[in-house]
Amino acid sequence: GTVATKDVGTGTGQIPDMSSFNTGNTSSFRLPTGHFVQFGTGQTVGGGFTQAYPTPFPNICQVLIGVVYSTLGVRAFIATNKSDRTAANMNVVDSNGNGINVTVGYIAIGR
Repeated sequence: GTVATKDVGTGTGQIPDMSSFNTGNTSSFRLPTGHFVQFGTGQTVGGGFTQAYPTPFPNICQVLIGVVYSTLGVRAFIATNKSDRTAANMNVVDSNGNGINVTVGYIAIGR
């Protein structure tokens, strides 16, 4: 093949330098496409949850997926707001629309 003639780096046609995937935080990493993947957990208060991302997205949060834990037997609905580049924002309500206090997690992807 041609791998022996390729440069190491992050540009087109280069072999990725593995350190380029590191963001310096154990709760986030970078993909070869330049996207960041970030994740975290916490507690809602009155159904609301806001937590700063480990690494703020430079341009846009494209996807924010919320997960509700510890609700065995309780119907919980989660709404996420991906418009904030600096923090995960979610609301969790029960089947009556009341905010509930639960443990949540998230995964966010952006650039």
